[in-house]
Amino acid sequence: MKIDITDILKNDGSSLEVEFEKALESTGSIPNDVTIDRPVYFKGGILNSGGIIRLEGELIVDYTAKCSRCLQKVPSKIRIAIEENFVKEGYTGENNDEMEDQYTYQGRCIDIKKAMLDNIILSLPARHVCSDDCKGFCFKCGINLNNDSCDCQNKVMDPRMKVLKNLFENKAINHNKNNNPDK
Repeated sequence: MKIDITDILKNDGSSLEVEFEKALESTGSIPNDVTIDRPVYFKGGILNSGGIIRLEGELIVDYTAKCSRCLQKVPSKIRIAIEENFVKEGYTGENNDEMEDQYTYQGRCIDIKKAMLDNIILSLPARHVCSDDCKGFCFKCGINLNNDSCDCQNKVMDPRMKVLKNLFENKAINHNKNNNPDK
């Protein structure tokens, strides 16, 4: 996704309007449970601000993710406000801390692919769920509880949780004794 910036490099304050819809190859940087199904859409502008090239706009991404509970495919869409700076490779600015947050370019083109991918990754939700009431899989037998039911859940308790269950049961008994003077 290279963009020719020759026209705006000549004059400070010059800008260039950008709008495109292109397929974005993730090259392994997008999480495995996410697939970008369709071309991404970007509309914005590029501004020369004292030799720093500023990319601003909105990125719209349609993608499919797997439900973190039942692994069903979940179609999703995100809108991302993009604000990124590009500096000429080898540029040494006044504040080196700010340089770490900027992308570099060579010659008269900027490649915005990495900036787009980074923004997509940072904007993806940590978990995708097909619905709020998704039951997921039974941890014992592996059946999809959205489609079928099983008896495993009521029979088995994680042994590590028995201590907590006993603690809460004991507190409930003591609470009832203290609040009920007849006993």
